[in-house]
Order: sequence, then structure tokens, then C-alpha cells
Amino acid sequence: MNPNVTIIILNWNGWQDTIECLESVFQNDYPNYNVIVVDNDSKDDSVNRIKKYCSNRTNHTSRINCLDTKLSVYEEKDFNSINLDVEKEKNTNLIIFKNSENYGYAKGNNIGMKIALKVFNPDYILLLNNDTIVNKEFLKELIMAVKKHETVGIFAPKILNANNPNIIDSAGHIFRWGRIVDRGSEKVDKNQYDAKTEVIGAKGAACLYKREMLESWPI
Repeated sequence: MNPNVTIIILNWNGWQDTIECLESVFQNDYPNYNVIVVDNDSKDDSVNRIKKYCSNRTNHTSRINCLDTKLSVYEEKDFNSINLDVEKEKNTNLIIFKNSENYGYAKGNNIGMKIALKVFNPDYILLLNNDTIVNKEFLKELIMAVKKHETVGIFAPKILNANNPNIIDSAGHIFRWGRIVDRGSEKVDKNQYDAKTEVIGAKGAACLYKREMLESWPI
């Protein structure tokens, strides 16, 4: 009864942020999800640092390891071979995929989506910036909203400023003053945006997409 979610985290020369993000993701209390870290050809040894941190069973500072993370690492030249490893990857909950160049935000995430659809066959895909820290209940709350609104294709959580959690970064996209803006941006969070409402989109830092909607677009 719990839809499968693949979380895609894009990394570029930011392994410290990515590890902190992974720590929070793997502490969330939703039971059915996988994670793909897409590395945009980092030059700071990000892939090896993330891999070492996630696979070091003696690193007692890592909450990730306590959850027995099953990790696979691929390079872009291996993309087609992933087809051969689908059965193996069904038991994997973290894939690190290294691109051969920096493709930027859009193409980097599109590559992650293609891998997700090919390997994990998810019901939903969540894009998450690597400098985000998620609430323990964030994914469970999103899926509760999904179940109540099955015809909706995009879901936007409330995003707070990392340096000042009392300030809202975005509560979804709305159209105002002739352009798309982040609802509630820079306002003090007084729970005024906690009620579920319709918006026109979600900020790319954290957005949940329905699989059927993504498959209707070329990625």
C-alpha cells in the first residue's frame, strides 16, 4: 500500500553537503524508497568520498550505515549495462552514478530519472537538492497527500531556509506580477502555509513527481 519513491540527489563538488543530505534522507520514516546520487563530473573526489562514507561499516558517526545501505556505483559509460543488472539492483537502496561531464541541473536530473525508471520502476520520483536537510516525516506526509489527490502530477513541500528555519524559502510556485514566484518566500513561518492548496509547480530543491506524468514528457 506504500508507493515506491526514488529520490534523486544531484551532486557537483559538494560531497560534504550530499553526505549530510543522505544522513537525513536515510533517517526518514517512510518504508519504501531508493536513492540515486547523480554526480556531475565533480573534481573534488566526491564519488569516492561518498562511497567510502556510505560503505564504511566501522564509521560509527554515520547513521546511514546503521541501516545496512546496499550501494552500487556506475560511471556514464556503464549506463547501458545497468539493463543487465536490474535484478541485482532490486536489492540496492543507493546508486551513485558519475557523469562524464557537468551537464547542469536539468540534464543531470533527467539522467537520474532515466536510471530510476529503468532500475527501480518507481511510482513517484522526488528531486532533492544536495544542500537540503529533510524532516523525518517529510516523505510520509507527501505520500499521504498523494493518496488523497491521485490525479495530481506534482507535489510541493514547504521548504525552509537552512540557515534560518523560521524563514520560508518556498511553499510552492504561484503566478504573480506576471511571473512565477515562490509562495511565502522570505516570510516568517507562522504555519500560514501548512494547509494543502493548489499551486502551479514546485521548486526544484524538493519536488515530487508522479511517474505517469514524467513518462508523458520526453526526458
